[in-house]
Amino acid sequence: MNFRYICKTHGFISKIILSLFVIFKFHEQLFIDPFKVYNCMCFVTHLRKGTVPAAMSAMTTRTIAQLELYAAKLGSDLYAKIREAIPSISNVMFWTDSMIVYHWLQSRPQYWKTFVANRVSQIQHTTKGFHWRHVPGCDNPADLVSRGCLGSELLHEMKWWQGPSWLSLPEQFWPQTIAANQNDMTTILAEIEGCLNSRPITPMSEDPSGLTALTPGHFLTGENLQLLPSINLTQIPINRLTHWQIIQQQLQRFWKRWRTEYLQKLQARSKWLTKGKEQVRVGQLIIIHEDNVQPSRWPLARITKTHPGRDNIIRVISAKTIKGNEVTRPIAKIGLIPEIDRSDPTEDKI
Repeated sequence: MNFRYICKTHGFISKIILSLFVIFKFHEQLFIDPFKVYNCMCFVTHLRKGTVPAAMSAMTTRTIAQLELYAAKLGSDLYAKIREAIPSISNVMFWTDSMIVYHWLQSRPQYWKTFVANRVSQIQHTTKGFHWRHVPGCDNPADLVSRGCLGSELLHEMKWWQGPSWLSLPEQFWPQTIAANQNDMTTILAEIEGCLNSRPITPMSEDPSGLTALTPGHFLTGENLQLLPSINLTQIPINRLTHWQIIQQQLQRFWKRWRTEYLQKLQARSKWLTKGKEQVRVGQLIIIHEDNVQPSRWPLARITKTHPGRDNIIRVISAKTIKGNEVTRPIAKIGLIPEIDRSDPTEDKI
């Protein structure tokens, strides 16, 4: 199918006039969106006016998440072609209405499986030095194609030709800052919720070889909640971090403080037991206090031996960790996980 045939069978094409203002400094905005088709479009803007130099789409049979990533890859490829044609482009922003893709692109490729990792790596390489931002679906012009808008209908869609209404305004009036802050808050609150619901509340079983604990996450999803691992960012200056890393830094700082306070409560109980009638004993499930533990991770172990002093007070214990090795720790460096008293089923003691 050649271009003349398309023009002949789609008369509306002759009514389309594209203009591109050649100026010294361009600001390029690329919007992407997937569905059963994945597509992207580019707006080249400057302080007064915006035009549409290109739009692309392609068919595929992938899942929605894969289409979202394909669309991002298509957008980065489109940018590379435009950059070859217009070397004077100096400021580029990439937009997606997919929070999944947005978070993928803010992280290192090695965190993801091969399919995602390869494409994230390619996109990050192509768009290095520029920012990806999130745009609501209602403001994404590429969403029109994804929802099956016909070519003849696009002729009268101003959003398709000029982008969102706010794109022609100075950048300080763009809504993405507020939207990004809301999305950031939603993200960090969800991850904080994951941390809170990962805490051990009681041993999963009385089996002395068992090293799993019941958590609030088991009541919510049927399993323990785990966050993706990340490098320690707590001591890195904020001006050296990406947007996504800043969010992770905030999460890690919250985790460090909250985990310390939670362990202190458990440790206070451990010290109380050593001085009261009840003693720390072999077989108890404990949390070992370690530094630089990843969010939602709790180093668990079972006490294998106690070491009482001359006054018969236990101040040191030995325990077997989930890795199979045995460690020795003072009582001050462990937290006893509360146990249910199964001797009286009418009384719940956690």
